[in-house]
Amino acid sequence: MPQNADAQFYQLYFQEPGVAEADFEADLERSVLGFLYTISGDIVADGVHRVGWDGHFPMGETVTAQLVAPAQLPSWLTADDLAFYVGELRGSGFRGGLNYYRNINALVSILAPFVGATIDQPALYLGGELDLIAGNTPEALAELPNAVPGLRRLEMFPGAGHWLQQERPDAVNAALVEFLDEL
Repeated sequence: MPQNADAQFYQLYFQEPGVAEADFEADLERSVLGFLYTISGDIVADGVHRVGWDGHFPMGETVTAQLVAPAQLPSWLTADDLAFYVGELRGSGFRGGLNYYRNINALVSILAPFVGATIDQPALYLGGELDLIAGNTPEALAELPNAVPGLRRLEMFPGAGHWLQQERPDAVNAALVEFLDEL
């Protein structure tokens, strides 16, 4: 939820075709690096922000105005990784990924057959403590076992943000292997 009436949410910003594309594609490298860093746990660990970004920002501003590009790459991001992501987006642009958000209203009918259904299969939930974009609030996490009765374990990684598998690869892999070994 926005902190005030003058805030907008990133998913709404993505709705108008061409707007977010122009914003992100004006400086691909800064956009990619800034987006990766801004919703990672490093932005809090580095003292740039006090909490993870929840996706809200002042009305009339752009998403890229919210992004912070660090002076040096986070330990989990190499120059080769960044160059690869930028190169791929230089070829494809952001439109494909943004179109997911432009079709969010369609998800209601697509998911309608599953309303009230639960996930009974064995499940593992891994999340970053600072990943507010994913909705990792105490209330949502407390409700998760009701929606996922097969949840075997819920593990939140302290200090991690949205890019959990990049920020904590060894711990994520260990948790996955342990979970799979238990099945």
